[in-house]
Parts: sequence; C-alpha cells; structure tokens
Amino acid sequence: MTESRIFGRYEIQRLLGKGGMASVYLAHDPRFDRQVAIKVLPRQFLHDPIFHERFHREARTIARLEHDAIVPVYDFGEHQGQPYLVMRYMPAGSLADRLDNGAMPLPTIAPILKRLADALDYSHSQGVIHRDLKPSNILFDNQENAFLSDFGIAKLAESMATLTGDAIVGTPAYMSPEQVQGGQALDGRSDIYTLGVILFQMLTGEMPFKADTPVQQLMAHVLTPVPHVLEFRQDLPPQCEAVIAQAMAKDRDDRYSTAARLAAVVESLVRPETGLPPSVATRVTPPKAPAPAESLATVLAEEPEEWAAAVAEETAVPPPSPASAVIDAPPTPAAGEAKPIDQRRSPLAPTYMAEPLFGEPDPPPAKQQRMSPWLWVGAAGLLILGLVAVWALTRSPDDGGMTAGEGGVLPTEGDPSAILGNYIQAMWLDGYDVTSLAYEPGRWGVVMSDGVGYGRQSWYISSESPLAEIEKNWNRGWEVTELAYGDGHWVVIFSEDAGLGRQLWSLSSESPKAYIETQWTNGYDVTSLAYGDGAWAVVMSEDSALGRQLWSLASESPQAYIQAQWAKGYDVTSLAYGAGAWAVVMSEDSNLGQQNWSRASESPLVFMQTQWANDNDVTTVSYGDNSWAVIVSGEANWGRQLWHTAAQFTAEP
Repeated sequence: MTESRIFGRYEIQRLLGKGGMASVYLAHDPRFDRQVAIKVLPRQFLHDPIFHERFHREARTIARLEHDAIVPVYDFGEHQGQPYLVMRYMPAGSLADRLDNGAMPLPTIAPILKRLADALDYSHSQGVIHRDLKPSNILFDNQENAFLSDFGIAKLAESMATLTGDAIVGTPAYMSPEQVQGGQALDGRSDIYTLGVILFQMLTGEMPFKADTPVQQLMAHVLTPVPHVLEFRQDLPPQCEAVIAQAMAKDRDDRYSTAARLAAVVESLVRPETGLPPSVATRVTPPKAPAPAESLATVLAEEPEEWAAAVAEETAVPPPSPASAVIDAPPTPAAGEAKPIDQRRSPLAPTYMAEPLFGEPDPPPAKQQRMSPWLWVGAAGLLILGLVAVWALTRSPDDGGMTAGEGGVLPTEGDPSAILGNYIQAMWLDGYDVTSLAYEPGRWGVVMSDGVGYGRQSWYISSESPLAEIEKNWNRGWEVTELAYGDGHWVVIFSEDAGLGRQLWSLSSESPKAYIETQWTNGYDVTSLAYGDGAWAVVMSEDSALGRQLWSLASESPQAYIQAQWAKGYDVTSLAYGAGAWAVVMSEDSNLGQQNWSRASESPLVFMQTQWANDNDVTTVSYGDNSWAVIVSGEANWGRQLWHTAAQFTAEP
C-alpha cells in the first residue's frame, strides 16, 4: 500500500508497523477530523466464508470492549477485498519502545501494570482472552497512560493458520505453557502468565527465557524453571521472587486468579500505605514433597492437670449485636458493582501494619512467528522427552512442599529478617486465610489455607490484653479465628465470614477448665486456645457446631490421651502449651476425618509435606516443651496450604 492513498473514507498517511499477519497505518478520518490507526489484514483470506464470518464476529466482539485502558475500535470492514480495523491512534509509542532502554523503576511499573490488569480482568469478565499479549501491544497516549490493543487478533490469526496449514500462531517469547502444549481451552490465566513475563522484562530489562530457536523458546515455557529475578537485578525487593514465581507458574491453577491481584501486590511494594510490606519472604514454583520426616508420630502418655497460682481473671461476654448495630463495617457494594480487589483482603486496623511485594522491567519484544508443522512436531517430541526432566525439576527436596494434588505455592522456613505479618498480608491478597499460628522462641510459624472460606481477615498485635480490640471487632461483625502469644505479644486473627456466631473471651492465670465447662452448658464451644504472659486465653463460640467437647491438661505428651479419644470418635480442634503442660480440646462433631499427630524438635515442614502428599490438611500447630506439635486431618478440605516462618511478626519493637 502506498502512502497518501485513500482507503475507504480514510486517508493513509504512513506505515506505522508491520507484523506477521497485519500492517498498521496512520490515517486521517475526514468525517471526524481526527487521526486513527488502521490495521489491515491480508486480502487472500477474505474469500473464505469461514474466515469472513469469524472476522466480523471477532471485530464486533472487540468493538464492544469498552474500558479506559483498552484501545477503542472505531470501525471495521473491508476495502477492495482487504479486511481492516480502525482504532484510536496512540501517539506515545509502545512498551516495547520503552524497554529498548532497559529495566524500569518500580514506581513506573506499578501504574502501568494496574491499568493493564484492570483491562485484562474486564475483558476476561466479558469472555475475551487476549492470547497474544506482548510489549508491542501495550500502547501509550500523550498523558503516558497505558492501553492494551489487539484483542481478538490472535483468534483471527488462528483462522488464518488453519487455512495456510501453519500449526500455531503466537509470539513464542510470551506464550503460556498451556498455549504451547495445546489440548485444553485457554482462560484468563494464560494472559496472567504472559503478564508475568512482561513484568519480569520490565523489572530486569531481560527476557526470562533465552533460546536460539522458536522451538527452544516454546519448550522453555513448559520445562525450564522460572529464573530468579534478583539474579538479574539485586536492588529489587526480595518479594519480587515470589511474585514472578506465582505469576509465571507452570500450572495455571497456581497463578494469581486475577490480574488485579498481581497488580495489587506490585502497588503495595511501591506504596506502603496499601498495607502490604516490602519484606515478604520469597516463594518459588513448588516442587513435589520430599521423603517423610524422621519421627512422625507417637509420643508418651496422658497426665493429670497441674496449674499455676491464681492471679487475675478477665472475662468478656459481649451482648448480642443485631445487624443494624454493626459499627464501621466495610461498605457493601451496590448490586452489580464489583468489589475492589484489594479491599476484599485489606487488613482491619492492626496495631502495626506492614507491606508486600515487587517490580520488574522488559526488553524488546520478540517478533511474532508462525511455525511450520515440522517444527511443531519437533517441539512435541522435545516436550515428551522433557516430561522426565519436569518431574526431576519439581522434586528438589530443598525447595519445600505443596498440597496434595495441587501445585501450590512453596512453603518456606523463612528469612530471619522477614516479617511474618507482611507475609500473611501478601497471602491474603492471593486468597489464603490464616488457620494456625504458633511461636517457637526466636521465630513465628503460620499455616495458611485457601479453601476455608473465612472471608476477609485482619491481625492485631499488642503486648497488652487484646480484649478491647476483640470487643471492637465483635461489634464490627468479625470473629476471632486464631490466637497466639509470642515474643511478649498477643496476636489475634479476626475473620469476617467464619460463621462462628457470638463469642466469649476469658484470660486467667488459673486453669480455664471450670470456665470452659460452664460455657459448654450454655452452648458454647472452645474455638481458640493459647497461653501467654502467665495466663490462659480461651475463645468460645456459639455457632461452631463442634458437638460435645473434651478437655485435658497434662505435663507429659498428650499423645496417649489424643489416641484414646480418637478411638471414641473425637478430633483435636485446639492444642496449646503453657505453664509446663499441654492443653488439648477434642470435639465430637468437627468432621475433620482421620487425624495424625507429630511432635518433634525439628521443623515440622517435612512432616507437613508428607501429609499434604497424602491428601491430609494441617488443622492445628502448636509449640511447647522444645518441640513442634502438628495435627493433620484427612477430611478438613481446607484446600492448598502454605507453611512459613519468620523471626518477627512486625517490624515494630
């Protein structure tokens, strides 16, 4: 096409760019007196009725996408046998142009990523998958706002590939593993993987996988572990490792469920006020669980109760609060209004807050290539030969464990300088809930689960009694779901949707047995138990439906007692150590299924990994008498779980 040519009503001014399946021209639209960009597709396919119908269908779909971060389509049609799309002209170039200068700073990356993520989530909600994200498809206006372009073009390319006999269409440097492998319907998580590749590029100025041929490039997405971003750029926050690992997980079930979750984590690294800390510990693509722990179960015997001298007791029984009396409850979105992603998991007024993860840059994009059938056959052969390599790559025993049957995010033993509260907040953004919390002198340990359905959570930490904060959250409609004491502080986890009903709190230096037995007769169950600062803390709930409960306190291991009650159909639902004794609460109707017990002085991670591989969930973790005690259950159905440790809960003294 020559310059200054009339194309329909549009006056072609110059060629802007040329790709594998289309050319883009700058043109003038005299009807509206504005500049536009015209994407012209090859004319040789228009005679085919299948392509003709698909072109019009995809063009209408693209034109219906109305979002302030998607390049709008003004018009489409055919001119002298050539199909075309008319779009807004974006004068400030593409992300590919910016990446020619190398890595980008995090404060620059975050707003770009947020706009792209919002646009992707919107298009996914409309049933449109981009399929060919890359820096050259990310354009900027004169105000430096980022826009996504070329929605639906990849699906048209598939039609053209079918007609020409080419096997696949796409840009090998940015294709998700499931695009490479084929055989399954794509969904929005494919675009999230590609967004992770682009994020890696923005953070480092490099591509994550380098290869000499397109086939090698494709196989790298399937077989090669995600590289460590900090090896490319040491000044990045360490959380960037975890973010990239999850965004680019080989198994799409292990990726962020929405692009907005990914963008929120990035933004929180740049803006501490968003409530996520820059010292969240690293996560990596998870390997399979290693061999079982050395000592997995049985320990000693039951004991009588032994108690410290009495000090003071505080008991709180909040009055029932009707729905109309909820104070400062988070606003309920109007019908049809989407919830903001970061609001759903934002922490609720903890004493100290922290922040989360990341940043990354991006090099020039690889040119779009279409592969011949013979190259694709070769790629398939490499894929088959690589299956053994994949298995080997995912079995490194040093990398941690995962949940049975699921990819999972890698559990870690933690960086001594890391802040546990930061890690928890980062995982909240990814849909996990705190289900166990414990303290060993020198480090905190947490288990988080993505299938318990507790809703929004928040944490509170204080060296004083947490009663006032507990009452405040009860008035908000939140419930205590986890309680721990360590490093001179009480830590309370509140959940919005746990469904535990009205709760009671007791803190006493004496045995809580009498208090517990009294409240049992009133229809309450023990749901949280901890010992700290010389006192036992108990939370009891009215609607937990745990059935009949038993209580035991013994200076020896509770193993024998637990096993005896297992035989009677009871499950361990609370476990704590204090004043030289183990306290156990067992419940008749918890429906947790068969349970196992482990107590060992070493890290419980290997035991957890072994149990996850056997489809068991960690339901209780405690530390006492120089050992970790772990209860796993066969029918908890708490989803994927994570274990993480860190030296401090907050950065504050």
